[in-house]
Amino acid sequence: MQENVRFCDVLLSTLPVLRDGFGGIAGANLGALMDAYGVPAGQRPVIMGKAAAMMRGIDQVREAEKTRNG
Repeated sequence: MQENVRFCDVLLSTLPVLRDGFGGIAGANLGALMDAYGVPAGQRPVIMGKAAAMMRGIDQVREAEKTRNG
């Protein structure tokens, strides 16, 4: 879906500021990003879920690469 392509572009371009010091999602930063893009309150839980899923996927790929590369 075009909506998901746009979401992925934004998420990947801002990923460094969306991580907290423990590898989780920096909710305040994601909230600020949603404010900047004018995301309506009703869509924010959906965006948070998408962001969490993408970050988990990125983490899984990184872990698999570490394992593979020894």
